[in-house]
Amino acid sequence: MSRSASTTDPPLGHPIPIAVSDSSPCMYLPDRPHRTRFYLPHGFDADAFDATLARGLRRTGVVLYEPACDDCRACVPIRVPVDRFRPSRSQRRCLARARDRVRVRIAEPRFDPEHLDLYNRHARHVSAKAKPLDEAEYTEFLVESSVPTLCFEYFVDDRVVGLGFLDIGRRAASSVYFCWDPELASLGLGTYSALEEIEWCRRIGLLYYYLGYWIEACPSMAYKNRFRPYEKMDWTSGEWTPAGEDL
Repeated sequence: MSRSASTTDPPLGHPIPIAVSDSSPCMYLPDRPHRTRFYLPHGFDADAFDATLARGLRRTGVVLYEPACDDCRACVPIRVPVDRFRPSRSQRRCLARARDRVRVRIAEPRFDPEHLDLYNRHARHVSAKAKPLDEAEYTEFLVESSVPTLCFEYFVDDRVVGLGFLDIGRRAASSVYFCWDPELASLGLGTYSALEEIEWCRRIGLLYYYLGYWIEACPSMAYKNRFRPYEKMDWTSGEWTPAGEDL
């Protein structure tokens, strides 16, 4: 990982660039190289975090990041305007199916052996090459945060079957990560969790729900533009454009 050349800190409320990763194969588009630029929050408050989300940055652990790939802008920031969102017919079926069985609890992120086991089982399900995390690695990734973060815990028969992590700003929330029990794939917990989080945003009056990066050519990212209508960001102009109105 190469160190940023910046020698002066930006004004308070602006993230500080700290490093750019070395080039490696992209995990979503393996035929392309991938690099990531990392930042540290600097004098952040809720408004500053909203502005950071609006310029396409994400959070992992205590740092912020954005793609820094040469000649590639396939990772498109995408968000849902909460007050305009309406679930599709299939999403309504998912809600009805899951709500009959699933209980949701909202808590502070924390380490729990049951959470770690769920994370590692889900990671193995997604990729046989996934390296299991230990307690320290899990804590650094999903428990430690530089912004207000909530953990949505999903239970079936008092067993944790899903974990969603949501960063909270003043006007927006950002979905950080979700893992679910591979034995319950038929419940559609990934879709259900996003619907629950959007509804939570609606109840507390947030304007936007950020889904992270949508990659059109990556099948595993295809679900992100199914929450409609949505807006997507242009990396060149920084402008957000409405989409999905007539689909």
